Amino acid sequence: LPAVAMRRDRTDFLHGVIGAITEAGELAEILDSFLVGTHADDKPMSELVNKTHVMEEVGDVMWYLPLIAKSCGFSLNEAAAANIRKLRARYPDGFNELAAQFRDLAVELEKLDEQPKG
Repeated sequence: LPAVAMRRDRTDFLHGVIGAITEAGELAEILDSFLVGTHADDKPMSELVNKTHVMEEVGDVMWYLPLIAKSCGFSLNEAAAANIRKLRARYPDGFNELAAQFRDLAVELEKLDEQPKG
């Protein structure tokens, strides 16, 4: 990083993204341990992984997301609403494999930029 002091929103963005990536990496390590293990198909996930460890890492990821959003000038509620608009455009009749493979990215971007009504 440059020696020059960065604006707060930039340091928050940097901290948030690096933190979220780091914590997602820790979740990936948990997934890796799960995938290399041998498990009975009838057991619930909560018995196949360390639930407390997963909860810790999910909580850590959640800590960084508002920091990223705030640094870019939007809230998590706005991000969630935009994502719902995007998914409704992608899957107007509910999820299906074909729609997942042949997406109209221009329409999705339009929905992400769209301001909520009301």
